[in-house]
Amino acid sequence: MQIWQYYGGAGVGFYVDQIRLQKIAQSYSPQATFVTVRGDTGSITAQSSRDTLFIVGSTGIHANVVSGRLVISQDTGNQGATGVRGATGIQGSTGITGLIGSTGIQGNTGIQGGTGLIGGTGIQGETGIQGITGLIGGTGVQGQTGVQGQTGLQGQTGIRGQTGLQGQTGVQGVTGIYGQTGVQGQTGLQGQTGIQGITGAGLKYLYYADQFFSPLTSNWAINAFAPAAADASNTALVVRNFDDSTEEGVGFILETPGGASNISLSIRSRVQNAQTSTQYVVNRLYAREVPDGTAVTSWSSANRLTPMDFTNNTLFRYNTRTVSMATLGLTAGRTTQFELTRYGADATDTAVGDWNLLSLGVTFS
Repeated sequence: MQIWQYYGGAGVGFYVDQIRLQKIAQSYSPQATFVTVRGDTGSITAQSSRDTLFIVGSTGIHANVVSGRLVISQDTGNQGATGVRGATGIQGSTGITGLIGSTGIQGNTGIQGGTGLIGGTGIQGETGIQGITGLIGGTGVQGQTGVQGQTGLQGQTGIRGQTGLQGQTGVQGVTGIYGQTGVQGQTGLQGQTGIQGITGAGLKYLYYADQFFSPLTSNWAINAFAPAAADASNTALVVRNFDDSTEEGVGFILETPGGASNISLSIRSRVQNAQTSTQYVVNRLYAREVPDGTAVTSWSSANRLTPMDFTNNTLFRYNTRTVSMATLGLTAGRTTQFELTRYGADATDTAVGDWNLLSLGVTFS
């Protein structure tokens, strides 16, 4: 028998004991040749007779001829435990990363194509004729209102009970005798009214004939005064008499209110003698200020007032004359002294005889 190779199955360790082999040359032995094959899990003993090898396997051992070869195998036994895994070797250094190449030049953007023409809007179809609106039905006839029932009769009011008798009023006692009223004492004489105090613009001062200053020194604008006397027709009145030929005056003092622009004179006067026709009296007004912390100012120049007319009688007349404070050179809010005169030398002053001044009111605006 020719035996070229022995194959053992996976996991089976085979070895041959007590076998003699002769390669190529035929062996003829008159005696039996014993071959023993041992494995990890058992052994078999084969008997050979004349070119024939009989292999009888015990448990787990098999003999097969595969492709002209004798294959001896054994069942796979239990797998042994996995050995300890060897340590992983040190990883080598990573090589240097290559340089990134530069980006190429971007090509030019192509020319944008022109926008196509927009098509025209189609012709809109005509709107159809609207149908005729149907007639609105008439409102039905409203039914008649039913007849209202009659109101029931009101019950009669019961009879009112009688009022009880009122008791008699007692007798009133006698009223005692009233005592006599004592004699009332005489009323004392009324004192003169003082000069009205200052208020704001619109302030009014009132001077009567016996309350004026009488210019008697050269410190006045005109050093001549109109004397005070009883009125020739009404002796209970005191007036100032101004001559028709000599300039005479009276003085008064006040404080001009802040914000004032004009001064108004309310004059109550008459001519002493009746005139044959309408005649006139011409007045002049002078002023000077007494300022705070500085010297008293000089008298202003004469300011001619509009002439006052008098008819052919001797009655008192009410006249008002207004002068700008700027014309008089005055500052609002200062104490100011005035002198009022009659200037008989003026050609317009035609009234003959004395001019009688009863009172003078002063207001500001």
